[in-house]
Amino acid sequence: MSGKLTNLFSAQDMTQGSPAANLLRFSVPLLIGNLAQQLYSTVDSIVIGAYVGDGALAAVGASGPILNLLLVLFMGISVGASVMVSQYFGAKDRDRLEATVGTTITATIVSSIFIMIVGPLITRPVMTALGTPEEIHEMSCTYLVILFGGIIGCAFYNILAGVLRGLGDSVMPVIFLIIACLLNIVLDVWFVAGFHWNVAGVAIATIISQIVSGGLCLIRLLWMRDVLTVKPSYLWPRAKYLKQLIKLGLPSGLTQAIFSFAMIIVQSLTNSFGTVVIAANTAVMRVDGFAMMPNFTFGTTMTTYTGQNIGAGKLDRCVKGTKAGLKIGLTVSMILVALILIFGPYLVEMFTSTPEVISTGVRMMRILAVGYIAMGITQILSGVMRGAGDTMTPMWISIITTVIIRVPVAYGLEFLTRPEGGAMGSGSPDPLFISLLISWVVRQIREHKWSLDACCGYAKRLGLFKPSEMVCSRTLYNMVWKGHLSIQPMELPEALKRKAKKHRVRENKKRYGTSISGRPEIASLRLEEGHWEGDTVVGKRTGKESAVFSLLEKKTETYLAFRIPGKTGEAVMNLMNTLHDEYGEHFSQVFKTITVDNGSEFADFAQVENWGSKVFFAHPYTSWERPQNERHNGLFRAFVPKGASIEDFTDEDILAAADELNGRPRKKLGYCTPEELFEAFLDAVYAA
Repeated sequence: MSGKLTNLFSAQDMTQGSPAANLLRFSVPLLIGNLAQQLYSTVDSIVIGAYVGDGALAAVGASGPILNLLLVLFMGISVGASVMVSQYFGAKDRDRLEATVGTTITATIVSSIFIMIVGPLITRPVMTALGTPEEIHEMSCTYLVILFGGIIGCAFYNILAGVLRGLGDSVMPVIFLIIACLLNIVLDVWFVAGFHWNVAGVAIATIISQIVSGGLCLIRLLWMRDVLTVKPSYLWPRAKYLKQLIKLGLPSGLTQAIFSFAMIIVQSLTNSFGTVVIAANTAVMRVDGFAMMPNFTFGTTMTTYTGQNIGAGKLDRCVKGTKAGLKIGLTVSMILVALILIFGPYLVEMFTSTPEVISTGVRMMRILAVGYIAMGITQILSGVMRGAGDTMTPMWISIITTVIIRVPVAYGLEFLTRPEGGAMGSGSPDPLFISLLISWVVRQIREHKWSLDACCGYAKRLGLFKPSEMVCSRTLYNMVWKGHLSIQPMELPEALKRKAKKHRVRENKKRYGTSISGRPEIASLRLEEGHWEGDTVVGKRTGKESAVFSLLEKKTETYLAFRIPGKTGEAVMNLMNTLHDEYGEHFSQVFKTITVDNGSEFADFAQVENWGSKVFFAHPYTSWERPQNERHNGLFRAFVPKGASIEDFTDEDILAAADELNGRPRKKLGYCTPEELFEAFLDAVYAA
């Protein structure tokens, strides 16, 4: 028992063992900690709304974007430190690890002093410039000035917790955070309900609690002498490590700064709608924080996991961990979205009893819901990139979707909903959240190449909106063609491919096995699983180079793609032997029939029948006899363009491209994904 507790509270090495188990062990306490941290602002809002009123609730909410803008310094340092610490820990390089931690502590102190000076100076001018309503202006300024004055506790917790997570210790920061959260709840009620300090009370309670959690993180770090020793000499920042810290943290910090600045601009639009909308927005953003928390948590987990395994030189574990992370993250996100949609009104009622505020808040939550699952994919993949040291790509993606798309869409839709001659704020408040939804949809299309119909149908399938709040796929496509969305028609290539073809059958001159003419009708129809079409995909078509062997299951539309050494019969059969080893005695149940073309690479393919499957060969030059496989090979070309050498792509690149295709919702599948249906098919096969 004591051994298990020791392992739980010690640094976690994620370079060994099951990737899924590593991720769960690390992310569960981290998720609990993040949820506890979200309780800070949530409890503040609940107490303020219950004991003071909607005005004070709006004041706390209006101050959020300003606070977040100045906290980006801590976010950048935290990300950079987490990446460096995880990589040095994974490489077992103690000297560099200690130097990094010492530099991080000094950077935390310096950045805290900077914000403690600058924050109070800019608070009133900025709140005035944003058009904060007069009735909440003074309360918002008071709240911010107090928080900035005690910001060092927040800095030490967020940055040193990132360092501890980089060391694999995600448990102790959670315990410290829960202690601080419970203290914050007690102090909130005491200061607001007991002393009647209003917004000043919740601000003072917050900084006291954060100082406690930050101090505990520092003590924990100093006690981890089996992993590192924080020597006084390391507290003097070394240029080499400070430069690397800035290099890794700057993109993330800059992303958050731009994001926060965009939120300030949107907050100005929010303020124009008045206290009711500001209060509703505050309540929704508190709930939104809980819904987004799994996404951010698994993204952080993937950063640490990837950093450790890259530091240890185990790239194959990075691929396995990414797949496991996507499955875990999406499952948790879908459950939380369902809970929020069901219990949305009750959640808003925790903050206010005003009917108008509740109604506005519930409508906003329904608009936002569709984006949580899409953001889950984005955060996990961004975490992998950051762990690998690529912090620039996630930065540019966030800038494009959050600033270039969301801000203009929010103001544009608000303008279009104004009454004739109306001023800013007289239109509908829905654009505040519709613009965020559109930015998520655009990101899903550009990153994962979903179609507009898939986005629309997926939302309908999950019941994320009322029928009156949805638009049909045709409307979305019309908006693209008319230039009303930032997406160009060429980004939807399948919408441009609608040509009918005439077909002519040529008889086989070479006979490798049973002709497709003898294939039973059940194998031609999409009535049951287990019927496949196969082909090879080549690159430059010159010389002897690698190729891709693809298989398509007709009913679930599951697409398998594997890099093989060449377009040869030996390479194809070696791959089939690998698949046979994987599925074992269930091979013939998973692969009931396989239809391939008449190419020389399939000369020995009839041997597959020795394992109980049936093999059929199409006629020469009749790709239309394997239409689904041909279409998916075309979709696959979005990842491996024609003319590109297959040698330029790794095995993992090919597998990842197939995973992307299998993760797209399909209209003919009831907007389920091929991956979901194929997993259900395999479960049935193995359960039989």
